[in-house]
Amino acid sequence: GEMKSFQELSQIMEGFHKLHPNVHFTIHSGNNEDNLELLKQGNLDVGLFLEPMDLIQYDTLRMKTKEEWGILVNRNSPFAEKQSIVPGELVGTKVITIRDRLVQLELAKWSDKYAKEMENLATYNLIHNAAMMVKEGLGPAIYLHLESEYKELKFIPFEPKIEMTSVLAWKGMSVMSDTVKAFIGYCEQSVNNEL
Repeated sequence: GEMKSFQELSQIMEGFHKLHPNVHFTIHSGNNEDNLELLKQGNLDVGLFLEPMDLIQYDTLRMKTKEEWGILVNRNSPFAEKQSIVPGELVGTKVITIRDRLVQLELAKWSDKYAKEMENLATYNLIHNAAMMVKEGLGPAIYLHLESEYKELKFIPFEPKIEMTSVLAWKGMSVMSDTVKAFIGYCEQSVNNEL
């Protein structure tokens, strides 16, 4: 998934690669639902998922990085001067939101009674295209704050904060290569001991 914790995972990958320089990583970016389907089919060895996520049948490792939600707005938007967005402030504004059912449920909990009044302009699975829509003035996007900067766009956090965690997940009982086993072991050691 596209989230801040991928930087944490990248640091782990960098350490693993130093120990095993012949290892090649193949990265697939997608949302929770897309990546879970690939994991189920065996087309993905390890997935990075935003919680909450139903991963009961998988082995998991929780990442340390916290993921924060808010909106991404054009700097010309009336919301651009705000320091935070509170429940109800987006009512009457068509928003671009993430296409992930479990995340949408969390956002609805945050919105509380206003959730039914929200208007959706579009949904997205990866942020770049949604950011281009925001840039062109189509409206704000519900956004997982990344380290990326988009010219002419601004992140505004939700208040109260919505922070989520992420997990690495894999099929624990499946047959996997020695390389994948070694990588998972290295991930567990890195996250638990901060290599």
